[in-house]
Amino acid sequence: MASKLDFVEFVVEQIEDSEWLSDLIKLTEKELPIPKPKKKKKKV
Repeated sequence: MASKLDFVEFVVEQIEDSEWLSDLIKLTEKELPIPKPKKKKKKV
């Protein structure tokens, strides 16, 4: 059974791997919904 420390070490190793991190960001961007346009604020 893996401990929390093992998981933390794994995450740190992955974050230091710039290619892996770049791929993670690209995949995350593809999965996120397109942002809705912001409504303009009315000036009083």
